[in-house]
Amino acid sequence: MEQVVAGTAFEIVARSFSAGDDSERNSFRLKNLTRRETMEFLGVWQLRNTERELERVRLLVASDSHEDFPKEFRADPEHAITYYRNNNAHGLVYIETKVESDEQGLKDIFTLRDVNFLDGTFDEAGEFSVPEEMVRQALRYAGSANPEGNELFRDRLVEVHSELNSEGMTIPMRKFADFVLAAAEELVFQSGVYSPEDTNALVGRHLVHLGLFPDEQWHQNEGGIARRLSLNWLRAELAASPSSDLDPEKIAQDCDRTKFIDEEGKRYEPETEKHWRKECSDYCFDPSQERRERIPYRIFEQVFSKDVKGLPLGSRVAEEIVDRDLSRKSEYDDLSVENGLNNRSADDARKFLESEPADA
Repeated sequence: MEQVVAGTAFEIVARSFSAGDDSERNSFRLKNLTRRETMEFLGVWQLRNTERELERVRLLVASDSHEDFPKEFRADPEHAITYYRNNNAHGLVYIETKVESDEQGLKDIFTLRDVNFLDGTFDEAGEFSVPEEMVRQALRYAGSANPEGNELFRDRLVEVHSELNSEGMTIPMRKFADFVLAAAEELVFQSGVYSPEDTNALVGRHLVHLGLFPDEQWHQNEGGIARRLSLNWLRAELAASPSSDLDPEKIAQDCDRTKFIDEEGKRYEPETEKHWRKECSDYCFDPSQERRERIPYRIFEQVFSKDVKGLPLGSRVAEEIVDRDLSRKSEYDDLSVENGLNNRSADDARKFLESEPADA
């Protein structure tokens, strides 16, 4: 994972120095990288700086940085960072490994922080995408003979990021690196021809690295990808919404009552159903990645499926609101009393779900 981060950071830095007439006098800072990520970056720099015409750019870490960092990259203890910026003939890359006494000298340096990998700061429309570059780096370190290829594979991994992001769910950079690397390693290890369905399933199996349940069917309904992924995220977190949690004990009770069905819609045999009830119930009290890996999302989502046959329209809408956004349930209850929503049409009920909250 550290190699993916380091390789991507190197590409961002290299592109920065190659852009514009003043690139030779650029100063660039890397901040919030871990020690291992920094060590990997130094290794990539040594291997590839000539290839990217960066051999005259000065790469530095603080003079009193960890002893693992090679001496050749250490700043002179007699000189503050301002000195290096003022004597920067061919460019400077400074890796900040601690709080600096000369913080003012770093104030306006162009900076790459860990949070900037996936926030669009360094993306260039039609030219460069950091998430895509992370996939290329993952394929490279997984041993792919063609890291630039595998377009569908790359698109699907990036799609997971963009769809979750569209729902307001931010993926931490290191989780995304772990996710794309695990998927790349399986792709390279299996070394076969993947159909689109195979690719979707492979990507879905590795959603666990993002904190979701594995879901090989995540891409079956192209119009509902973002919703399916976001619900997976919330349920894996045992949350009703980004701001409210579910009651683990109540959900565990629901697990013990759920009638689980297989992929063909048939109810499981008693022993198999008992197994899934226990797995889901145990997860509610111990939502670890190890447990999550054992439960396909198609199983866990059944705990939240409601039998709405015979229910009045208003009750069906209420069930849907609880599933989508528990925080709006009280607003709906007030509206139902005032306007008799139970007796209105399905179209009127849907309008509520599509409306903005009253306090928006």
